[in-house]
Amino acid sequence: MDGKPYAGSVSDRLERLPWSGVHRNFLLMVAGGEWAETLMLLGNGAILALMVSVLHFSTTVGTLIIPTAFFLGEFTGSIFFGWLADRRGRKFVFLYNLLVFSTGMFIAGLMSNYLAWQYLFL
Repeated sequence: MDGKPYAGSVSDRLERLPWSGVHRNFLLMVAGGEWAETLMLLGNGAILALMVSVLHFSTTVGTLIIPTAFFLGEFTGSIFFGWLADRRGRKFVFLYNLLVFSTGMFIAGLMSNYLAWQYLFL
C-alpha cells in the first residue's frame, strides 16, 4: 500500500471478494433461519384463525394469546438453549433443538383436531 486512503465504497470491496465456501455456508445459514422464521410467523396467523374458530375465543383474546405464547416460548427458549449451549456445546444444542422442533411438528401433523391432544396426554 502506498498510504493513500481507499476511494471506493465498502460494497465495491465486498463485490471483489472471491466466492468461497464461507459465502455458501453463510447464505445457507441465513436462508435456513429465514425459512424457519417465516414458517413460524405465517403459522401464527393460521393457528390464530384455528384457535378462534375451534375454541370459540374472541378475536381480541386470540390475538393476545398466540403472539404472547410464541414470544414467551422464543424468549425462554433462547435463555434455556443459551445456557445449555454453554454447558454442552452449540452443536449438541442445535441438534437437540431440531429434535424438539421436528417432534412437535410431527405430532401436530398427525393431529386431526384439537380434541386429539387430550387423548395424547391421558
